[in-house]
Amino acid sequence: MNQHTALVLFAGSGGLSRGLHEEGFDALGLDVDPLCVEDHRKIAGPCEWGDLMTMQPHELRDLWSKHFGADHPGPTL
Repeated sequence: MNQHTALVLFAGSGGLSRGLHEEGFDALGLDVDPLCVEDHRKIAGPCEWGDLMTMQPHELRDLWSKHFGADHPGPTL
């Protein structure tokens, strides 16, 4: 795991996540469009489906823990 991590909201097909990865970040994408999630996973790595209009803060923390581990400092919500 890299020293730097990022939660990429509205991740789309993964351009930002891929760029972050190339600069040494571990990035987790989040998007509401299932086709974008699928493309993101192929192009840039981990991505989850999620609707920010309905998600609760604990759901974001759970996704973070799933990908980066429960001990990794997550986003402050």
